[in-house]
Amino acid sequence: MRKFASIDKSKKGSVDPLITPILDVINSHPDYYTTSSCSGRVMVLAAAPGRRKDQVEWPYVTHSCADPQEIIRAVRASEEGEVWLKQESAIIHIACRDLSSAERILCIIRDSGFKRAGIIGTERRVMIEVIGTDAVAIPLGISQDIKVDDDYIKYAAGCCGERMVSNEEKLRKLCKNLESSLKCQDSTSL
Repeated sequence: MRKFASIDKSKKGSVDPLITPILDVINSHPDYYTTSSCSGRVMVLAAAPGRRKDQVEWPYVTHSCADPQEIIRAVRASEEGEVWLKQESAIIHIACRDLSSAERILCIIRDSGFKRAGIIGTERRVMIEVIGTDAVAIPLGISQDIKVDDDYIKYAAGCCGERMVSNEEKLRKLCKNLESSLKCQDSTSL
């Protein structure tokens, strides 16, 4: 896993430190490996009409609790398009040896508080997608015509922060549960 950190294809370009222990536990087990992940983030997005996801402006993004003043600066500085404040939860994609190993790790994941987890593919390889449910998406207006005041943005940033804390607690619980459960499982090597 460490060798792949240098060729990370995400917009950020590196693995989030908060999720690294979870990825290490999963990737050290012979039945599993991760293909993509994010520990969760808070961001301000500015999207011009008709733009694709990869063309969206991200004037602010953090993978920890957000600074309300930085969010306000980013919102006020956005130059084009619809402006949103978003908080996204953790997401992890896990390749599994077979359906039986997928079912085993799904039980651990769901017991850790991640209810949106399931098998998303079985043709090429058995894949699991884990998505946290702590999320917020708030439209703030069109750049240069933001519809909310700074007090509301501070309030919304606080809501995002609360959900990030909940997300981080679930990630810590998932790591602990994976460590104890996967070490106990007897498995054949890949």
